[in-house]
Amino acid sequence: MVVPPDMLGDPFGSHRVLEPSGALPQPAWRLDNDPGRRFETEIHVAVETLNIDAASFRQLEAASGGNDERIAELVRKTVEERGKQHNPVTGSGGMLIGRVTWVGKEAAARGYSMGDRVATLASLSLTPLALGEVRAVRRTSAQIDVEGTAIVFLSAPLVRLPADLPERLALAVCDVAGAAPQVDRHTGPGDRVVVLGAGGKSGLLSCAAARRRVGAEEWWSASRPPKTTPPTWKGSLSAPLSFASMPAGRSPFATPCSRRPRESKPTS
Repeated sequence: MVVPPDMLGDPFGSHRVLEPSGALPQPAWRLDNDPGRRFETEIHVAVETLNIDAASFRQLEAASGGNDERIAELVRKTVEERGKQHNPVTGSGGMLIGRVTWVGKEAAARGYSMGDRVATLASLSLTPLALGEVRAVRRTSAQIDVEGTAIVFLSAPLVRLPADLPERLALAVCDVAGAAPQVDRHTGPGDRVVVLGAGGKSGLLSCAAARRRVGAEEWWSASRPPKTTPPTWKGSLSAPLSFASMPAGRSPFATPCSRRPRESKPTS
């Protein structure tokens, strides 16, 4: 059966963009989050937990005065206005876990079935989301338990939750799953690697990948301590680095890997 073009949907999700016209879902201000409209390139997920990114959750805590009900209200307001959990202040999102409820014909080749428990690896800032209820705010883990529906585009990465990890740990790991592969992809024996903002989940995974990839003596890490004292380095650097822009405590962002070029080998 041939799928009508108007029900096929764009693999990158442009068919869900409401404002501004012609934008892609991530930079768009507002998305169509109606799960009653189904396009054959989509997978629909019954959402159970939102894993809010660290910068966004800190902003929510500050704006709410640390009140859980107010945090929930701010999340509901963002989703109502934008059709996605895309923090208008920080410009960031997060990711989610849930259970597959519908798979479009053009998305069937991805291998997901009804009932699969999955985590999205694409940001909430580009994922259409409809919220029914906010059930709990978990500030220690920056996670929010909800009832709702998310729409995953054909190009958006998705993964089944691993059975050998606790669910909330799996969610935290999946949230920064791209960090370690980036280190693997861009480094190799002979490289010297600097991991900035090494105190968070992404930084720790990057450190582990760097150690495995380049060896114990060829990587450095730094994170801003609670006080304003400069970080202590192991090893030496080829050029000075400035930490003036890094705030105290957890960094709102991480540069997972900064390469120092290999020293040129003498020619015979």
